[in-house]
Amino acid sequence: MLCALSLVLCLDANAESCEPFSLQIIHVNTERVLYECPVVAGDRFYLDYIHSSAKTPVQDIFMINAQGEIILLEENFLWFGAGLEASDTEDAKVIYDQEQKKIRVLQQRRFPRFLLRIGRIADQRLTCRAETIPLNRLAQGGELVHIRIISRKH
Repeated sequence: MLCALSLVLCLDANAESCEPFSLQIIHVNTERVLYECPVVAGDRFYLDYIHSSAKTPVQDIFMINAQGEIILLEENFLWFGAGLEASDTEDAKVIYDQEQKKIRVLQQRRFPRFLLRIGRIADQRLTCRAETIPLNRLAQGGELVHIRIISRKH
């Protein structure tokens, strides 16, 4: 479904927004590419993990825009925990989804790339297209990685 959505977005948009990109996970210390996934503008990827203190699942939903920036669209969780949005802000709207019994934080936060520390107990998983990667298979718990988008144009 994501591939079809990406194709539709490309066919409907101008050619510039169809620029091929790659989502990369880079080890901070070695600058080695640990994972790469081809993406285009409009594609989404997901970061799922277990909150360290609340011990509940959290899902972050990201999208790649036409400039190759990472946009955090939504964060979903079952209950409030440290570091999770608890009320509306200028940048985020907090909604309780009665049907799915979860809290949804809608936002539009831009990241050219972001740092992520691999958790020892967080069970972090990144899903790009139909592939889900446990992040602790890419790097040791406690190590830092960059998640970034690069152009695949040569």
